[in-house]
Amino acid sequence: EISACLVGSEMCIRDRNIMEAYLKGVVSIGTDSMGEKNARTYMPLIATLGLIIFTANMMGIFPGFESVTANINFTLSLAIIVFVYYNYVGVKMNGFVKYFGHMMGPVPALAPLMFPIEIISHISRIISLSFRLFGGIRGDEMFVMVLLMIVPWILPLPGFFLLFAFGILQAFIFMILTYVYIAGSVMMAEEDH
Repeated sequence: EISACLVGSEMCIRDRNIMEAYLKGVVSIGTDSMGEKNARTYMPLIATLGLIIFTANMMGIFPGFESVTANINFTLSLAIIVFVYYNYVGVKMNGFVKYFGHMMGPVPALAPLMFPIEIISHISRIISLSFRLFGGIRGDEMFVMVLLMIVPWILPLPGFFLLFAFGILQAFIFMILTYVYIAGSVMMAEEDH
């Protein structure tokens, strides 16, 4: 029992070290776009999204399973969560009038032109986030399926490696873009146009 407890504690320490390294990496991603203090503030959301997306992407590596992110409903849900959250944080930090007033442009005469463009820009972020993740993972899975049909034994192995690599990359891109969108809505006060 004592040796099992020691092995368990070593595993526990290793797992904790991996998680700490992951969280430090998430904070360092956000530090570039919004500073370390803000990156630490929004790290729980970004780290959770990263873990969920990574896990969902990795499901497709196992034969017989499909990645959850190969379903547009899942990726669209994640994108809507990010959209609602960064707009909520922007309104909370800057106030409703200032947040939406920022979308009117620098000159009041341009407001009728700039506001619709800004609204379309913000809505297109939902489409961009969801379809980038969905298309990347779905395309990779289809590529591996074709390889499995053509040559079922050795040739698909690089395809499975690509699934793994692109799964990590897609989670990383989603996390970076979420940080950038939150930074854009939070740091308006520091811009002073």
